[in-house]
Amino acid sequence: MISSKYFIFIVALMIFVNQGLLLAQKKEISKEIPIQQKKEQSHNIDLSGKIYFNWHTAYTQDAYNQNTFEIQRLYLTWKEKFNDIFSAKVTTDISKTEKNCDVVLDFDDDGIIDHTISDNRTQKYELNVKYAYLQTELKHVENIHDKLKANVTIGMIATPIIGFIDKQSDARWIHKNSIDDSKKIVGSNVFHGNIDHSADLGLSVQFEAMKKVTLIGAITNGEGYKDVDEGDDNNKAYYGRLTITPITHLYLSGFYKREGTDAGRPEDFYRGFYGGCVSWMDDIIKAGILYIIPFVYEDGSVMEYDDGDKAEMYIMDIWLNINVKSIIDTPLFLYGRYTLGEDKGIDESRVYYWGTGIGYEFNRHVRFIAYYDSKKEESEDDPENTIWLKSEIKI
Repeated sequence: MISSKYFIFIVALMIFVNQGLLLAQKKEISKEIPIQQKKEQSHNIDLSGKIYFNWHTAYTQDAYNQNTFEIQRLYLTWKEKFNDIFSAKVTTDISKTEKNCDVVLDFDDDGIIDHTISDNRTQKYELNVKYAYLQTELKHVENIHDKLKANVTIGMIATPIIGFIDKQSDARWIHKNSIDDSKKIVGSNVFHGNIDHSADLGLSVQFEAMKKVTLIGAITNGEGYKDVDEGDDNNKAYYGRLTITPITHLYLSGFYKREGTDAGRPEDFYRGFYGGCVSWMDDIIKAGILYIIPFVYEDGSVMEYDDGDKAEMYIMDIWLNINVKSIIDTPLFLYGRYTLGEDKGIDESRVYYWGTGIGYEFNRHVRFIAYYDSKKEESEDDPENTIWLKSEIKI
């Protein structure tokens, strides 16, 4: 594998060579640009925001916050396009934090522990910087960039997979996708959280050809945007995603992530996931199926639990988003989702999740959905059922 230091050096060299060629070309035509046209080429600044506001009631035994309002997310974004080459973006993320699973013991009439309750009640809201990056467009000096595009992004960047899945389903305001929220399905015991982060400190390179093929690779710290201090862990996370659009609206994607870690692990320890996604996205229907295989390797082979069983995991996620407006001329939409996950190395680890709802889009800034979801763990007798009223407000 190419050292991350050499990879970063090669990318930097590509940028400098590209900009040198562009500057040389621009010098020849700079004298011909009228003053008024130069004024029109001034900075293009965009300020925007998103609010995810919810109400929900839970039908789960001993659940807290059974009837509550909450701001799930508040994003504030500043974007500026400096010129045809450079642009920047900063996004802040205000989200709720939770207590660290304070255990509450529930005693029966004889003073014997009946069961325990994990208290995850909201403690406060916190502010994080989700994106803060500089992006440069790499353009061929002979102006063929309409057919071949490339860009390099450096800073606190979007990772290549989670955001892509959210765009395909258009459902991030309803729920996180199964990669972004994998800890509730499988792998939380070995990944110590989700198998991926939606943003991280690092560098990415993306190529697009004929609007049919997109190839993106990235190197990041692997810590995520909420935990940016690597400490003594000097390993990196490596990403790759290839997306092919054989016909308009159809997307065929494959992706891979591998992450090493020094944190209290053997020298030959790494983890990650690979998988694929088939999706359809147009003005009426957004549908897709995602299948991923998380992995953990130790000493060159799949990690084994204490009983000798191997950590073999999978997650499948299916979604369907239908815009009814084109059919009945009413701004309604229907949404449904089904998720299945399991770690074959752990008994009764299978998790089923499904949700469905009907929504109304008032305008391009505000939409609501009445949503019902149910999560069933194989090891539990009863499912977790919740009714939601969810909204997305675009500023």
